[in-house]
Amino acid sequence: MYEKLLQAILKYSCNIAVCGINYVFDDGEVIAKANIEPEQFFEFPRAIEEMNTFRLFDMGAWSKLYRRELFADIRFPVGKLSEDFFIMYRLFDLAQGVAYVPDACYNYFQRANSITKSKKINHDFLDAAYEQMVFLDKNYPNLAVIGHVSYASAALTVYDSYLKNKVQCPGFFRNHCREIILDNRSYIRNASYLSRFKKIQFRLFTLNVLLYDKVFLLYRKKKRV
Repeated sequence: MYEKLLQAILKYSCNIAVCGINYVFDDGEVIAKANIEPEQFFEFPRAIEEMNTFRLFDMGAWSKLYRRELFADIRFPVGKLSEDFFIMYRLFDLAQGVAYVPDACYNYFQRANSITKSKKINHDFLDAAYEQMVFLDKNYPNLAVIGHVSYASAALTVYDSYLKNKVQCPGFFRNHCREIILDNRSYIRNASYLSRFKKIQFRLFTLNVLLYDKVFLLYRKKKRV
């Protein structure tokens, strides 16, 4: 893994490289997120878009190799879940791009008791998305759509965690998620990179949350990641 990532860093004279991954489950099933596109270098705008769509890669620190200098003034936040999200957009900003290696060099084991499957719901993911949105609004106003859509998507992700883990979602938080999505609906409409499925998901949640819950749980049975 690290040899391939280092080769990519040297080849493109860049500061970060990321690889494809395999999702590995307890029952032995393997789902690859790899070889979707050829090896290439993404400038910052495309890199931050890919990170926030989870199409080729995401904000997980474990699938990447970095030049040490990037961490001179950046540290993981203490006491936070989703700590990778809090710093990854800042690292991408410093690096101004990412080399993408399509090979699945990392096996991401899906544990039944992992953070994403815990009865303790991870609200820090939403906080990290908000901080990223503020950062992009201030430093890259032309990329505001990415930040705002990611914030709305994070609200859905946290709400979905209640459903997946069979935890009752407080009414005030459900309403908060709905308000976030409604406040950012113009950005969602203008996100050309966003799939039709994702836009329908946003729309359904704001129109009929009970129906959304049923559809989500049915879909979840068929899709593991």
